[in-house]
Amino acid sequence: ELGYSIAIHAVKTNSIQSAIEARPDSIEHGTNLTLNQMNELSHQNIFWVPSFSSVAFGSARTKHQREEEKSLCERLPQAQKRGVKIVFG
Repeated sequence: ELGYSIAIHAVKTNSIQSAIEARPDSIEHGTNLTLNQMNELSHQNIFWVPSFSSVAFGSARTKHQREEEKSLCERLPQAQKRGVKIVFG
């Protein structure tokens, strides 16, 4: 180990799973994180860095962006209950 921190950007469920299997220090975005994947993040001590910045705010938001924002807001407390370390940056 060289002492570097590894962050993997993943959005879709299958890419998130691949990221978990690679055992990074953090997973960025994680927009479609499942409950089972949250459990894995907690167990493996992997940080989740959800990205609100990838979701446009204000009246210019598309329907898809509003759905992503809602989904992300629903996942945050679920992840917290499972012991996932959540950080923002």
